[in-house]
Amino acid sequence: MLEKQEYKGVWFLPEKPEHQVAGTLYFTPNETICLELIGDFSDDYLENYKERQVIHGIVKTQTGVSKITLFDCLNYGGSSRNYVQNCELSFGKYNCQYILLGKHLASMEDSNFYGIRVSFPLFNDWYKYNKIKSDIKYDSATFSFGYDAGNTRTHELNENMTLKLIGAQGYETKGHEYFLFEDSYVELCSTEKSPFVKLLTNVGWFKDFYSFAAMTAIPFSEIVLDDNDGFASLYYIAEEKFEKKGSRYSDFLFTFENIEQDFGTIIKNWYEKKENSEPIIQHLITSVTYRRFSKNSDFLTLIQAIEGYYNRFEKEESLATILTNLYEKYKDISLIALNNVDIKSVVDSRHYYTHILPAGKKKNVYKDWELVEVREKLKPLLICCILSLIGLSNEKIEELLSKHRYFRYSSILNKEND
Repeated sequence: MLEKQEYKGVWFLPEKPEHQVAGTLYFTPNETICLELIGDFSDDYLENYKERQVIHGIVKTQTGVSKITLFDCLNYGGSSRNYVQNCELSFGKYNCQYILLGKHLASMEDSNFYGIRVSFPLFNDWYKYNKIKSDIKYDSATFSFGYDAGNTRTHELNENMTLKLIGAQGYETKGHEYFLFEDSYVELCSTEKSPFVKLLTNVGWFKDFYSFAAMTAIPFSEIVLDDNDGFASLYYIAEEKFEKKGSRYSDFLFTFENIEQDFGTIIKNWYEKKENSEPIIQHLITSVTYRRFSKNSDFLTLIQAIEGYYNRFEKEESLATILTNLYEKYKDISLIALNNVDIKSVVDSRHYYTHILPAGKKKNVYKDWELVEVREKLKPLLICCILSLIGLSNEKIEELLSKHRYFRYSSILNKEND
């Protein structure tokens, strides 16, 4: 995962490269990108209150001197002026959305990049094709190791984009010690130069696929852009937060190994149906991501996703008909058969909480813990819909759900309750 970073250097506007201001950039992953300046970009006091679309910097890094581009920089508080030993000093602060480390760009719309490489938390566990062979040899003069060839899977998403899953191996040295590492990551390659925001959006759809597989919202842990002349690292403030608490391998709904034979078809379906499925997938990821406290809106989010799926990919029907048809469609999946709900109560609850009806307006309304329980029973139904949408059979869905730790535990509880 990314760690806090601090970059000291000089900063300037692209249109005024000669007017450089000293300052420090503070980056805390998923929290802040804050630029603090000792000085101003303009002699006009009011001008320094403006939002800056782009700020350039030249900073010191661990490997030397590097270029930085900051995007969407909002000045907060304008600039303050203080007197130090009878000298007037001004200080400015900007909150930014993106950091591009390694290059100067004039705007976010610049079509500079052919590819983007990203990695994720625990991706080594999901794509486990990065294993170093056991034929590591030591002697007095050399150090060598081997690994399996063919650890890259390439899939064409369309005529312009190719997705690669890569398992990498290597070593690094610290003094006289050697440390082996294994790493899995994703590359998205384009046949034409694109703005980084377009590449980020496209690879972000794979991030949602991985979040679905991991059953929790997953952020990027590293983003690197390629323009064929070199690489640039991209940092930004993402909404997702991830804390590793031990191994989450058992929490994957599926790994690459589980779907390897059909992965090409599955990932192509995922991308081809993005336009219609994206809001449904976002609701699904929100629904399966752990929350310490439950709200009534969590139930509505799940119901809206189920309705959205059916209305967009089947046909428009009432909620009662949708639930009836979906339970019939997936009746041979044991978890669905065990998680029957009272459809009338689900429909009444949906209307009650959506329209904020007066108490007593609907008789069959789930409340408090009952609402949490029915939401948990409906989650597998939505998951079945999405797995079916991307090409999995009921038989394969049964295999995945029956092996998942959470759903296996839910099945045991339901059997006990029966």
